Amino acid sequence: METYTYEDLEGEGVKDTILNIKDRLKHFYHGVRLKFPPKERFLLEKYGNFTITKIIVCRAPIKSYIEKALNILSFGKFQNIKQTLPYDKMFHLYMLVTLSNSQILRIEKNEVVKISDTFKIDSDTEYSDVNLNKDRPTLNDFFHNTIKQYGEQSFFVYNAFSNNCQKFILDNLTANNIIDEQLTKFIYQDLTKLVEELPEFTKNISKDITDTAHRFDILLNGYGLKKK
Repeated sequence: METYTYEDLEGEGVKDTILNIKDRLKHFYHGVRLKFPPKERFLLEKYGNFTITKIIVCRAPIKSYIEKALNILSFGKFQNIKQTLPYDKMFHLYMLVTLSNSQILRIEKNEVVKISDTFKIDSDTEYSDVNLNKDRPTLNDFFHNTIKQYGEQSFFVYNAFSNNCQKFILDNLTANNIIDEQLTKFIYQDLTKLVEELPEFTKNISKDITDTAHRFDILLNGYGLKKK
């Protein structure tokens, strides 16, 4: 049975360590990883062929420091716009996916797509069950269906206002034909007014921050996956 580590290249020793660093720097410079990070691919090798038996969509209010940062970057405009929106909280969305081996995974999109087999859930989190079809996909097929329908760029690249966590959840459920009106209402928050009225430089800075976080994920965790 093959085992995996989170490294980039085959081989051992100083020479390969230098090559590893070069590879990370090269991809850090280009700035986009249009595939799962090494840790996530390791988990997909471990769990990807198990069938999905349950999905719970979770939403938790975004951290107060994020709202404060957006308010500072927009010179107070963010808070003013938020007061006119039809909801008083903004949420971060993720899924809890149970597999046929009873493993539960937390799946979400931040600066990169994240899969975790150990995680915490905030006490103020709200939940909504997904009605699964009779023919249930494996975890690998679940993601494959989404990437096939929406493309790698949409799936892997993050934008807080146009390609965010809620779109990630909606795309995955839609591509696998397990979305309904009630679930859509639970997931979707219309950000049109926010996008239209926030200063352009605020949106640009927000994108620069998440793009940089994506690059540093490549630098710290690597771009590829090494087999031993």
